[in-house]
Amino acid sequence: MNNKCCVQLLGFTSIRLAPEDMDVVKMCVELSELAGRIDCEPLVRAAWEWCDNQTDLAKLDNDDCREYFRKRIPLYMIRYTLPRMVCMQYEDFKKTGKLVVTEEDKEFARLIGDWLMFASIRQWGNRLLSTWETKAEENKVREKSSPFADRYASLPEVFCLEHLTPFYSNKRSAQTAVCTMVKKGIVEKVGKNTWKKIVSNIYDSSIFK
Repeated sequence: MNNKCCVQLLGFTSIRLAPEDMDVVKMCVELSELAGRIDCEPLVRAAWEWCDNQTDLAKLDNDDCREYFRKRIPLYMIRYTLPRMVCMQYEDFKKTGKLVVTEEDKEFARLIGDWLMFASIRQWGNRLLSTWETKAEENKVREKSSPFADRYASLPEVFCLEHLTPFYSNKRSAQTAVCTMVKKGIVEKVGKNTWKKIVSNIYDSSIFK
């Protein structure tokens, strides 16, 4: 196949290529025409073992980032190792149409995995943790809290209207609050301008149920 055919086949007709680039173009054409069988099981197992080891490390370090990224990286370990296998066994692959996963291929895949883990945590780790913290805060269940509960807790067992007026803008508001407490059954009137607590913990009352 001449240089012109190679360029046209790869769609480079509008690009000016230097003569020294033609060897790369020819290689690309040859690779695109290759067909054969790749027994990926040993490579997949190596990637799985790497992932399993990362799971253990994440547990030992309590590292949520490592636990998150280790699920995605094995795919790239395989994806980046397969082209290397083709290139390293190119001549044999042309003859037999088969590729064999070597120990060097597995080591290369593990190297890719380690590098991707390092790069992922370095590039996105802090942002990922920040996002999780923000989401956790947004989804946090609001605890029972009420300014009234603090006011109620500060009242003596038997109190009068004067005990309430500091908490409200005027006497009328304090009277309304007392009426509401009587209605809800948390206090009872025991005398003129005097009431007694019935409920000790306001959160156990019907107001908060």
